[in-house]
Amino acid sequence: MKLNWKGWLLWSNQFYGICAASLALASGFVLLHQLPILWMLLLIHLATVLFYTHAYIQESKNGLLNERVMWYQKNKLYLIVRQIFLSCICLYIAIIKLDLFYLFLQASISVKFIFCTTILLALTYYLPNLSFSFLKSYRAKGVFKSLAIAWVWTVICSLFPIWLVNNATFNIYDEAFIIYFLQLFIYVLVLAILFDFKDMQKDQVDEVNTIVLKLGLSTTLKTIIIPLLLLYYGTVVYWLYITGMSPISYVLQGFLVILTYLIAHKVIKQKAIHANILLIDGLLILKAILTLLLLC
Repeated sequence: MKLNWKGWLLWSNQFYGICAASLALASGFVLLHQLPILWMLLLIHLATVLFYTHAYIQESKNGLLNERVMWYQKNKLYLIVRQIFLSCICLYIAIIKLDLFYLFLQASISVKFIFCTTILLALTYYLPNLSFSFLKSYRAKGVFKSLAIAWVWTVICSLFPIWLVNNATFNIYDEAFIIYFLQLFIYVLVLAILFDFKDMQKDQVDEVNTIVLKLGLSTTLKTIIIPLLLLYYGTVVYWLYITGMSPISYVLQGFLVILTYLIAHKVIKQKAIHANILLIDGLLILKAILTLLLLC
C-alpha cells in the first residue's frame, strides 16, 4: 500500500504542529537558555493539529474542491474520532501535567489579558462557519485576519513557553522579550500574507477581503512584503545587538530575509497547495533552526 505522505504530514496538519513546536522550542531555549518542558511542546503541537483540522473539516463541507478537501471528505470519520482523542489528550496535559488553570490564576493581569484575547481570537476565527453573522466581518477584513493569525502564533510560540517555564519571575515588560516578540510577530505576519497568495480564489468566493485581493500579487509584494521584511530585519538586528549575540547572527538573519523574499516570488507562480505549505511554513522551521544557532 502506497504511503500518502501529503495526507499524513500536510493534510493532517502534523506539519503545522511541527512548525509551532519548533518555534516554541527555539523561543524557550534562546530566551531562557534551557530546554522547554516537553509536555508543553507536545501540547502546542497537538493543539495546533486540533485547531487546523477543525478549520479544514469546516472548509471541506462546502469549500472549493482540491486535493486537501478530497482527503478530508474521504477520511471524515477518522478525523472526527481523532479530534475527540486529541481533545482528551490536550486536556490531560493542560490540567494534569502542566496545571495550566492554577498557573493562569496566579498570572499577572497583563498576561491573563493577553492569553484571554489570544484564546478568543483563535476560537472565534472559524465561528462564521456557524452563521454568527456579527462575526463575519472578522475574517472578511483581510488585514485583521493576517494580524490575528500572526498574534495567535506569536503568543503561543513565544510568550506561552517563556511564561510556563518562568512564571514566578517572568516580566512581560522586559525589553529583550518585547523586541523578540515583535520580530517574531512581524515575520509570522509576512508569512500569513504570503499564504493569502494561494487562497485568492477561495477568499474571493468566501468574500474574505484580503490584502492580496485588494492590491494584487505584485503590488502586495512591493508595498507590503518588502517593507515588512526590512522592518523585521531591523527589529531582529536590534534584538541581536541588545542581547550581545555573535556577528554571524546578522548574516544568518539576512539570509532568512533574502530567502523569504525569493520564496515570495516563487509562491506567486506556485499553485500546488502542498508546495506552498512546504515553502511558506517551512520557513518557520528554518527560522527556529537559525534562532537555535544563535547560541552556538
